[in-house]
Amino acid sequence: MCIRDRLATMGKIDSLVRLSPWGFFLFVLSLSLYGEEIFRNSEVKYAALQKEIVTASRIQNAILPPNPPKWENFEIAVYYQPSHEVGGDFYDFQALGNKKYGILIADVVGHGLGASIIASLSKFSFFQNHTHWKNPSFLLSSMNDDLVKRSQGRFTTASYFYIDLEKMKYIVSSAGHPSFFHYKKDKGVVSEIKPKGRPLGILEDLIFMEEEHPISPGDQFLLYTDGLPEEMGPGNEEFGTDALKELFQLNAGLSPEVALKKILESFHLKVGLLGAPHDDITMLYVSVKG
Repeated sequence: MCIRDRLATMGKIDSLVRLSPWGFFLFVLSLSLYGEEIFRNSEVKYAALQKEIVTASRIQNAILPPNPPKWENFEIAVYYQPSHEVGGDFYDFQALGNKKYGILIADVVGHGLGASIIASLSKFSFFQNHTHWKNPSFLLSSMNDDLVKRSQGRFTTASYFYIDLEKMKYIVSSAGHPSFFHYKKDKGVVSEIKPKGRPLGILEDLIFMEEEHPISPGDQFLLYTDGLPEEMGPGNEEFGTDALKELFQLNAGLSPEVALKKILESFHLKVGLLGAPHDDITMLYVSVKG
């Protein structure tokens, strides 16, 4: 467990930003200037362009969590694959102290450089509004107010989870994001949960609903963006949410790393995916330790 997570788990800190918000601002500014330069200079060579995009990819990867957090009460595995060198999916984990945690997963419409810029703006807003990390609906409302002014009509779907292991519950708010799956160990069943909410960045003054659910040791969660269920297989048939739910149910109870690996193997086998997906794919597999 890193020092930051250890201090948060011990309740010594309420929250600690992994990177300064200015880091995100500078990243967004750099990408914007880079994009303007591409359009101004019609003689930019393809090889040089590709080299710069690879650099942008490395910068973007640097603002994502480098590894799943080593939280005392959880085991977590992550899979992230953009459809291009840079993508529009992003996620974050925050230990908030006193056995309280926050998990964000989000997806900007589209992909490529434009989506990555909005993703960076969205994550910058997430850190700006850190005072709401214990209030999912307030957090999404504040992020929406920021993005309406900045996202130039591109919208972002998101789900934010506030987990309280002292009271053994979690509260979730969603902004037009796909459903998530909750495996309840005591009943041995998987529930598909889809809170209602409009995407971020389109309409002003949105109010988001919250759902509260109990949580128990051994419970597991699968959070994802729509790139995986919407990937096309043979005959242009989508992989589908039902197939993902079945795979989650089949592998529930295994360690997150092993379960996620088995889900991805079945996914690739069914859709025959050999190269990059058509859309960014992100999956977060979270297990509550017994």
